[in-house]
Amino acid sequence: MRRRNSIAAPAKQTARLSYQGPIGNEFEAKIRVCVRKRPLNSRELNRGETDIVQATGRRSVTVHEPKHHFIFDEVFDETVTNDEMYQRTAQPLVRFIFQGGNATCFAYGQTGSGKTYTMLDPRNGLYVLAASDIFAMHTQPEYQHLTVLVSFYEIYQSQLYDLLNNRKKLHAREDHRQQVCISGLREIEIENVVDLMEVFEFGNSERSTGSTGANADSSRSHAILQIMLKDDRDNDRLHGKFSFIDLAGSERGADRGESDKQTRMEGSEINKSLLALKECIRALDMDKKHTPFRQSKLTQVLKDSLVGNSRTCMIATVTPNISNSEHSLNTLRYTDRVKAIKGERGTSDCRDTDSANTGQGDDEGYDDAHYYGEPDDWDDGDRASHDPPEDYDGDLYYDCEQDTIDTAQRRPTSYRTQPSPNAMEPPVAQRSTAAPSQKVYFDLAEIDEFVKQHRLQIRETSDYCKLETRLVASYTLGASSGPSPQGSLRSHKYYEGDNDGDDAKVLAQMHSAVSYLEQLDEILDKKQNAVVQLRNSIRQLVYSQSQSQNRQ
Repeated sequence: MRRRNSIAAPAKQTARLSYQGPIGNEFEAKIRVCVRKRPLNSRELNRGETDIVQATGRRSVTVHEPKHHFIFDEVFDETVTNDEMYQRTAQPLVRFIFQGGNATCFAYGQTGSGKTYTMLDPRNGLYVLAASDIFAMHTQPEYQHLTVLVSFYEIYQSQLYDLLNNRKKLHAREDHRQQVCISGLREIEIENVVDLMEVFEFGNSERSTGSTGANADSSRSHAILQIMLKDDRDNDRLHGKFSFIDLAGSERGADRGESDKQTRMEGSEINKSLLALKECIRALDMDKKHTPFRQSKLTQVLKDSLVGNSRTCMIATVTPNISNSEHSLNTLRYTDRVKAIKGERGTSDCRDTDSANTGQGDDEGYDDAHYYGEPDDWDDGDRASHDPPEDYDGDLYYDCEQDTIDTAQRRPTSYRTQPSPNAMEPPVAQRSTAAPSQKVYFDLAEIDEFVKQHRLQIRETSDYCKLETRLVASYTLGASSGPSPQGSLRSHKYYEGDNDGDDAKVLAQMHSAVSYLEQLDEILDKKQNAVVQLRNSIRQLVYSQSQSQNRQ
């Protein structure tokens, strides 16, 4: 597929790169191993949990339960933002792919430790920050022969699924040069960060997630987002590639106290692939003649990221609370073995039976917003704050009602909506005016029933939010009108505002817009009804309680 001659204006690219001289040797290692600690969330603070993980230096981390000390290439504490972390992990790899290399950045850790937020957050994940620099470099004259494409797929229970093509099942095969090719994988041409975010939003809505004991919306698959550079002058030969991998949670289902057979099977496949990844890295370090890449689908598709002209950055994410101390230690031990495998043995996991505090940082007064950063510069200024909620669990954070891309300014429209006369704010439940010292009596059986109803409402709302995400992503991507023969976003005329007078196409776009708005209105109506029913139940409980007190 070919890139159009029109190029996005450089002024619209957020140039983060400042290549003043060669990159330091520390960034040129074939494998870099880093650790990120997230802050305690509000639920952990309310339970009075202790922060037992301390970043004791730029390269060291200590777990105080009992004390274990580890040394890595880089350690990021809870005050480090995604942007600051990006500068020390993924950014040095951007130039590398323009030089013809394969770069990989992946996150490893237990469910809820912040893997997905770090790698694939829709606003300031590492892939967004890297894409901004990739397109900034792409505007330079020496790279005009390169086309930028993206693919997005997942590995779920040892099967590959294309997240950009209706979850089509894929197959990984090796060609005559022993290079891995994923047969049938859809690649979409993109020209700027906005295009990439639209593609990601569409694909992410298709990803396999599930509720676990650690996270209500946990990633149950390995997700691989790839940004590729292909050479127009050489029959679209692959010039360079950057892979961003969000690995599924590393803990076992049994460790979370889950007896569900499906969840246990998922956990078994996840951990089998993670073990295979470590064994492949070990075999490469020992210069073995045979590396067991075919032990799992994960290692099979990562083969070109670990051999040849490649560089990899591994980011281990850990939770600081004491109840997850064993999971955090397991994550650090696994990561430490990877670091030892790459030739730095004997520097880590120094266990100290003396539990004396060696300068643990004081987290009082810590502002969570600093960790998550501010909204990106290219975000809509009228949009609400994007800081995660206080009960952020780490792996997934989305404002479910947010449309990442403002499409209203990019498409012609003649469809106008008027406020519905029935679209009224639901009545606010009357709050109890009882004094704090006044005794309040509730029927506990009624409260139990209400809790069940509340849980059901939460699940329904979550489902509606997912429907919204898929709806807006489908419309934004133009999926309703079908992909172009090349599968490129640029094939859709309305993306560039080119109106060639074809009334049929314009009419089809208008029908698509009307359908989008009608479906959205239906979803919002269902969401509002669910909220109204729950609030009516609250009023009924309060009324019953007040009547009971009046009778007394």
